[in-house]
Amino acid sequence: MKPVTDPAATDCAIHIHVVDDDASFRTAVGRMLQACGHSVTLYDSAAAFLEAAPAGGPGCVLLDVNMPDLSGLQLQEHLGRAGSPLPIIFLTG
Repeated sequence: MKPVTDPAATDCAIHIHVVDDDASFRTAVGRMLQACGHSVTLYDSAAAFLEAAPAGGPGCVLLDVNMPDLSGLQLQEHLGRAGSPLPIIFLTG
C-alpha cells in the first residue's frame, strides 16, 4: 500500500486506537491506517487500552469484539458509563 500523497487527504487525519488481541491483525490494521495519514496507537487488550488511553478527545476506537478477560462489548459498556465521547467501530474475525 502506498502512503497518502494528496495533502487534502490528510486534513481529515485523526488519532485511532486499535484494540485487538491478535498481534498480526492489529499490526496490519495499524500500518494501513498510518499509510492513510492517521496516527495510531495499538493495544493488545481492553485492559491495556483502559490503562493508557485518554477518556476522550478527537479520534475513535477500532475494537475487537472477542478478546479474553474483557470483551470489546464490555469495554464499550465501560466507556459509555464513563461518558467517553470516543466513537467505536467494532471489528471481529
